[in-house]
Parts: sequence; C-alpha cells; structure tokens
Amino acid sequence: NQERSIEIMDLNKIFKKNLNFTNKDIESYYKENIDKFIKVYKTVKFKELSPKNLSESQDYNDLFFKKIDEIDDFIAEGKNLKYIQEKFNLDEPKVIGFDNSGKDKSYKEISNFFIDLVEKIYSLDSEEKIILIENNNKYFIFEIINTENIQRKINDPNVKELIINNLSDKKKRNLLSEIINKINKNNFNKDDFNKLAKENNAEVKKIVIKNKNDDKILQKELVQQVYSTPEKKISLVTDMSLRESYLIYIDKILHTKINENSNEYEKYKKITKLRVIDDLYTTYDTFLKNKYEIDINYKSLNRVKNFYKWK
Repeated sequence: NQERSIEIMDLNKIFKKNLNFTNKDIESYYKENIDKFIKVYKTVKFKELSPKNLSESQDYNDLFFKKIDEIDDFIAEGKNLKYIQEKFNLDEPKVIGFDNSGKDKSYKEISNFFIDLVEKIYSLDSEEKIILIENNNKYFIFEIINTENIQRKINDPNVKELIINNLSDKKKRNLLSEIINKINKNNFNKDDFNKLAKENNAEVKKIVIKNKNDDKILQKELVQQVYSTPEKKISLVTDMSLRESYLIYIDKILHTKINENSNEYEKYKKITKLRVIDDLYTTYDTFLKNKYEIDINYKSLNRVKNFYKWK
C-alpha cells in the first residue's frame, strides 16, 4: 500500500528527433534482410459442411456426423475435394488466397476467414493438400491448390513502413541501453535527469501512484517496475514493445496506514496470519530434516493412497 510521488519523462517524445531515416538507410536494411520480405501465399478451395448441404436437415443429427466420418475417411484415402464434392452433391467450393496472417496480396484481411483456420492450414505438412477442420462447431474442407513465395519490393508502402518500424525499434533499444548503462553505473543522477529534459524541451510530469494496482496513468506492467525502484532514485521503465518508455524519478514514498475497522485491515490480517503459519511450518519442516534422517516407505505410502482412492 505504498503511495509513490514520481516525476516522469516520456522518452519516446525525445527519441522522435533521432528516428529520421534516409532512403539509403531503408535500402541498406532491405538488402541486408531481403529474406525477411518473402511472403508465402497459399491459394485454397474450401467448402463449409453443414447439416443442410450434407443431410438436408437443419439439425446436427446422426446422419450428418456419419457423412462427416465418411468424408474424413475419403481424405485419409487421398481423395481430393472434387471427388468429395461429386460424391455428396455439394455446390462449387470457393477459392481464396492469403498469407499466414490471414491477409491477401493487397494486405487486406480475409474477413470471412477465422485466423485459427489460417493457422491450421499453414501448419500442414508439405505433403498434405486436403484437410477437414472443425472450428466453433462448424466443419470445413480445405484443399491447397497453390503455394507461392513472393518477394515483396522495397517500393511497397507496407514494406517501407515495416522497415522504418524495425529501424526505429533498433534505434530505441540502443538509446535506452545507453541510459540504462549510465544508471547502473551511477552515472545518471537527478541533475542529469533535469538536464536531459531541458536540452530536449521535454515535459516532466509529477504524478502520484496510489498502490501497485493503480493503473489509471501507467499500465500495470510499468507500475510494477516503478515499485521496484527505491526512493530518490532514477529508473527507466518500458513495455516489451517499446511503445511506452519513461524515465522516472521516485521523489517520495508514503507508507499508508490501514484503519483497523476497515475491510482492508481484516483482509491483510488474514493474509499475514496465513503467511506466518506457512513460515512456521516451513521452518519446522527444515528443522526436522536437518535433525533426523527420514526414510519414507513408499510401498506403504502407496497402499494407503490406493486404499483411500478406492474407498
């Protein structure tokens, strides 16, 4: 229940001026990582199987599941979708193409596809061409009719955006590492904090975090990092994606008191009692292990366990 008064500086706003990249930077990154810009696209024919088109019923009855089992057997025998389509008098299947993120060649999401269906299709071995998938109580047959590797060009706006994002993340990591190294070596104090803010015309906000669960201003992941920093110390807090990065100074820590008549008091009283009991048992257990050599008769122990298991 510590309340923390902190000063906070948004580093991403400071980093912005260091995140301008030339066409040469972008071209260099593309050439060095050209294999990362190959996309695998699969074109499939697919058909949804329903009680209506398999058993002329609205219900998932025995006849429907019997025909599903038959289709599964035909697939195991190596029959293709055309064979199954003719055998069960099904309408023409649809044809669609997508990458492993469920997007077509125009980078539009395939709205009539579930992403987990895409994942299952991409998990198929290269030898497997046809699969029956059950998803959310719906059944589908998919047949892969083409797989192609497409080299995405540098003049593609989506490729350029991806490269800039990757370069930005790399630059951010380097800048953050420099600050972290200075902090760890005690070469970055409150004066340096203030100097960095002044040189970059960065706003320093003064905020109060009520407790570890207070995520009104900062997300919980960052709050936990704030609470691991001692008073009058500087720390860098950031999320895994580097989308939020802050330099913080812990100005004051207040240890709040709990009213004896409140629900919170009873809650922490119970927690403390359980913790003390657990510590006592652990200490006593350690004492016994150190003092006596304990030999467990596992046969007898198992007989007792089995007795109560079947009783």
